Amino acid sequence: MASSPAASSQRRSIPAVVHTRIDKARVRTLAQNIASTHLSALLGSGVALPKPPALPWVDLEVSPRFDRPVEICIDCPEKACGAPGVARVLVLLEPEEVEAQYAAWEADGYVCLPGVVPPALCAAAAAAIREFVRADDADEATWYANTGDIYDESLAPRLAHGPCGMVQMSHHASLWAIRQCPGVHRAFADVYGTEELWVTCDRAHFKPPERADHPAWADPGDVHRGMHWDVDVGRPPVPFSVQGVVYLEATDASTGALRVVPGCRGRLASLREAWRSTGADAHAGEAVAAEGPAGTLVLWHGATHHGPGRNVGERPRVSAYVAMLPVDAAPFVGPRRPTYPLSLSDAGTLAYDADPDSATRLDRGARAAKWRGRAPLLVEDPAEADLDRRPPGEADGAPFPGLTALGRKLAGLDAWDGGA
Repeated sequence: MASSPAASSQRRSIPAVVHTRIDKARVRTLAQNIASTHLSALLGSGVALPKPPALPWVDLEVSPRFDRPVEICIDCPEKACGAPGVARVLVLLEPEEVEAQYAAWEADGYVCLPGVVPPALCAAAAAAIREFVRADDADEATWYANTGDIYDESLAPRLAHGPCGMVQMSHHASLWAIRQCPGVHRAFADVYGTEELWVTCDRAHFKPPERADHPAWADPGDVHRGMHWDVDVGRPPVPFSVQGVVYLEATDASTGALRVVPGCRGRLASLREAWRSTGADAHAGEAVAAEGPAGTLVLWHGATHHGPGRNVGERPRVSAYVAMLPVDAAPFVGPRRPTYPLSLSDAGTLAYDADPDSATRLDRGARAAKWRGRAPLLVEDPAEADLDRRPPGEADGAPFPGLTALGRKLAGLDAWDGGA
């Protein structure tokens, strides 16, 4: 039976009960808008609501009226009574520091996220890296013992570490523990807009301070010298590729934190032209250090101009690279490898020396095979058996046994949709 106008008007007179913990830093109109205009439209009141009175900043009742009993909990879900017949609306507001992180990512093309990786995981990985490169904190001479070129393919065995700082330790348990850390996955899922991701088996990094008596360590080599982009910014569309690094110990400008040029995505053409004409470090003066305490995850867009910092401090810089790419990567980076290598979030799925017209990305089975065989990040990188040392505690070459349900999906062992 159709409702009479009088009955309809009576139903719309039911007030909403609003609980809130919004602090005074929030503008009062925010709570007013949530409690009136926006939620009115959401719940179908269909009438103009009077402006609520001045609101206290604790549990409160306000005058917006709906056509059913409504309880609104703003940032305090425990206040919901759960009474039958009551429409319950939960509004969770982003903390201001999270809003600032989103704004920084959009404006600058990079973001520093402290506290993403728990301290215990950072300490375990840092200890494993030191053991692998045979660095003793009490003996600085051991920091500089490895002086060969890790990219020299003529060496047998190949070197696991050298002045470039890269550490050829891709599958150690401590690194997989970081890759499957929920906070790391959430960060990449946020920037890609999907949780269905695969993770690369990237390398670690150990870079001691520059010293006059160890000149080899002042030059990182051609591969790691100077500012650069991870994608081709000269030809649109620019691929959307995201790279990351976890600071295992506190890292600032003095210890060589990553340097980035903020806001360069909006002026790629001019930056690229200046880079071509004046050299790789043409914009070094604009670069800022992406600093952070232990456990910080730094993400940067492949189109953000960046480069390594110089360690002029008193202690080594110890970090672990990590990158993820959506399972369906084509909408982000294209269906095949371009002529310009993408960042390592994509390069780990391809061979750098493969024919661009035939090199397609690895499927889930191939990714799982890389985990089982402890294969290196890139096809042209040396296998663990070809290195001059084996990972600490993992000489048997067995794959990491501690994958969580999330880790199995990230490694490609299980499908994200639950299928076979």
